[in-house]
Amino acid sequence: MLNVLLWLIPGAPLAAAMLIAAFGNRSLREASHWPCLVAIATSAVCALLVLLGGDFAERPATVVGYEWFAAGDLAVPVALYVDSLAVTMLVMVTWVALLVAIFAVGYMHHDPGYPRFFAEVSLFVFSMTMLVLSSNLLLLYVFWEAVGLCSYLLIGFWFQKPAAAAAAKKAFLVNRIGDFGFAIGIFLLWTLVGRALDWKPPEG
Repeated sequence: MLNVLLWLIPGAPLAAAMLIAAFGNRSLREASHWPCLVAIATSAVCALLVLLGGDFAERPATVVGYEWFAAGDLAVPVALYVDSLAVTMLVMVTWVALLVAIFAVGYMHHDPGYPRFFAEVSLFVFSMTMLVLSSNLLLLYVFWEAVGLCSYLLIGFWFQKPAAAAAAKKAFLVNRIGDFGFAIGIFLLWTLVGRALDWKPPEG
């Protein structure tokens, strides 16, 4: 049951983003918010059930999906890691995102980019939950970049306005500086300290 709940948390928003991107402008249109709301509500309920159903302070859990790639001694799986901090963040992220999405239904009403907005919000929630659940530093970096991309898309949503386009560009460029430092830190941790890229604590 834990495996299903954990994969549903990021999986439901990803499915909603794909559904809205494929059918939002053609058929969903003013109803494009429904897949987003249902998906985020599913994630929020699953996160709450995970929080209430396990003692992750004493027994963190890792759920492996598949092996992304392996090179020499380095193996990077796509896996979800949950401990007490991660599950607390999941509950906060998903429930706040649900409230934001509900508010946006009225705020964005009649906007020409209505389907695009809710596709981007769904993708943002997927990226954010995967960022929290990532079981290793490389996967964490991938979804850190994905969150940055979604932020760029949402900040520049009204890209026809020069101010919005300039703000999105500024956010993108500033984030790249931090991303470069983050990447250097991962490489240093792996090569100099000799630690693996996953969250498994060292033996002993």
